[in-house]
Amino acid sequence: MVAGLTFKHNILALPVAVLVWLLLTNRRHAVAWMGGCLLSLCLLGGVYYASFGPDFVQGVLGHKRIFRAYGLLKGLGNVLGLSGMVASCAFVPWLRLRHRYGLLLGLYLALAAASAIVQRTGMGVSHNACFEALIAASLCAGLAMSSLATGARMIGRVPARIVLVGMVGLNLLPVMVSMPAYVPYLYRVSVTSIANHLDASNETVAAVRAIDGNVACETLALCYWAHKPVVMDFFNYSQHVAVTHDATALERVVDRHDVAAFVSNSLFDTQEDVWEFTDLWRIIRARYTHARLQGVAYIVTP
Repeated sequence: MVAGLTFKHNILALPVAVLVWLLLTNRRHAVAWMGGCLLSLCLLGGVYYASFGPDFVQGVLGHKRIFRAYGLLKGLGNVLGLSGMVASCAFVPWLRLRHRYGLLLGLYLALAAASAIVQRTGMGVSHNACFEALIAASLCAGLAMSSLATGARMIGRVPARIVLVGMVGLNLLPVMVSMPAYVPYLYRVSVTSIANHLDASNETVAAVRAIDGNVACETLALCYWAHKPVVMDFFNYSQHVAVTHDATALERVVDRHDVAAFVSNSLFDTQEDVWEFTDLWRIIRARYTHARLQGVAYIVTP
């Protein structure tokens, strides 16, 4: 459970499913599980606090996010995209799995699907919300395929091998339908764009690297390649301002000129997205009045 919190895309449904499963099947083991989680949380939290200080605690517990109800429909659509794998669950030998593992797998699948739908309501959350649901559905599909391949020869009046081929086709159907259109799209928006703007991108990185002092990049990769530390996450801070209506920290940094320069989003994006977080840029441009186009981004300085 604690290890799941250390991943960028949190693995939460599985440890919760394990906890519920243990409470239903063996409460003594459940107590040991929770004790181990508490001990691990203290140790891991201590290591992180020693490494990053109170900013770590504030960043985790004080994180703000805007939630939109219409995201539930997007999450439901993502989960329905796994319906082929979920259909395989009909052939999982639930009751024959040892130690009531069938109950554990069922809990995991249900919680992962629910988690995906709820997480999709958060701003900035996309298909990454469905990773756990994909893992759970893949486990079900794998067990079903194994059962069909090694179990009874007939499923009713239909040979098990015919059902197996049908299930494999059903599982691969979303991939086969989307690949012909999606792969060329990815190539066009990523590989082609990068190749066409490589020199300009290198020019931006070199200019950011040459700046003396900290730089806040709207596109974090620019600061990464320029070997600059991350001093501001525009998206997360914009969420904080939208929820709390408090931009005091940014106003203080701007008034003191604590940051040498701010860098806009890459011109790979649409022109509207070059200055995506307009509320933040309005505060910045009040004190940082010089903007020059350097390669694929604007560099804004006092």
